[in-house]
Amino acid sequence: MNNRNIYLLYLISLLQGMVFYGPIATLYRQAAGLSMLQIMLIESCFMASSLTFELPWGIVADEIGYKNSMVICTLLFFITKIIFYYAHDFWFFLLERILLGFVFAGLSGLDTTLLYLSCKQEKAQKTFGTYDAFSTAGQLFASIVFALFIKDDFAKAASWTIFPYGLATILSVGIKEPKHTDKCKSHIATKKIPMPSPKLLLLLLAVALFDVVHQNLTVFFSQLQYLRCNATMTQIGICHALVTLSGMLGICSYRLTARFGKRRTSSILLGLAGFAAVIQILTVNLLLSVIAVVLLRVSYSLFMPLQTDLQHKEVRSSERTTALSVNAFFMDAIDIPLNLLYGKLGDLSLISALCCGAISSFSAVAFLQFYFSKSKKQ
Repeated sequence: MNNRNIYLLYLISLLQGMVFYGPIATLYRQAAGLSMLQIMLIESCFMASSLTFELPWGIVADEIGYKNSMVICTLLFFITKIIFYYAHDFWFFLLERILLGFVFAGLSGLDTTLLYLSCKQEKAQKTFGTYDAFSTAGQLFASIVFALFIKDDFAKAASWTIFPYGLATILSVGIKEPKHTDKCKSHIATKKIPMPSPKLLLLLLAVALFDVVHQNLTVFFSQLQYLRCNATMTQIGICHALVTLSGMLGICSYRLTARFGKRRTSSILLGLAGFAAVIQILTVNLLLSVIAVVLLRVSYSLFMPLQTDLQHKEVRSSERTTALSVNAFFMDAIDIPLNLLYGKLGDLSLISALCCGAISSFSAVAFLQFYFSKSKKQ
């Protein structure tokens, strides 16, 4: 075990969760004159950027070392927050998201690989859950600060976000390269790219569908749902804090899995997400809307450590980040058209986008069932 790495990654996760403009991310962009279709178009460009650099980043990380890759990614992450602060039109926001896609491609599989190689493998899911919980704690802190001190000052929300990301960059320098990766490295050109099996593709498809549902219904469309319920900016901040607080339950993921098993736990959690989308479709009550978004956030927070552990256990290659980057490549390829679809539906009506979320969640349950069925046969 390398407790130093684990604690540093926990702190970095906490700091990078402190996005003070999180409660009004959609409203912030709309205030700059962007439509929902433009917002989703930018999100799709972000996915395209991540898709483009996923595999190269995974290969590079295995070559130059996980610590060096982490330092580069946290530094660029810090720069994206500076760009966001100065963004005032479509093109600035587009630049920020394209660079962020590059960063996410680098971090994809990198942070969890560092954790996986720094802890005992039987405690991996618990470690992933704790890591996500620290990020959630950072988001919660940012939400409370927004509700109490920032409120309608959008520029302040963006500027305050810069500082914790700068500190996270400094902390990343203290990470140590895991001893497991001290091996003779082959030349990049001679590497064999590990491709996911048909069985694993079912898992990736389910995760991709669920990830887009969570991203859109809790980050983008939840704010529109709150406005549909006539919420004020302070109320939106409080709602965001409550939803964020519920994400702390992700730390209990391993306990839930130990009790019900991976297959049943996955089905329950994704089914709850679909149910949450249905509630939002049917209500204009703020309390019920918050409960629905909380349900979605809880199900996502509990599912992510589980699916991360499943992906790591499926890796058969010594180039772990390369294999995980290939997985992320496939998921991004699914996410890009889905984000454009959500954007188009969002401009038509909020209800249409929520319906898409419900259908996607229930479809993800079906794909997961196929995945576990194939796993049982093997």
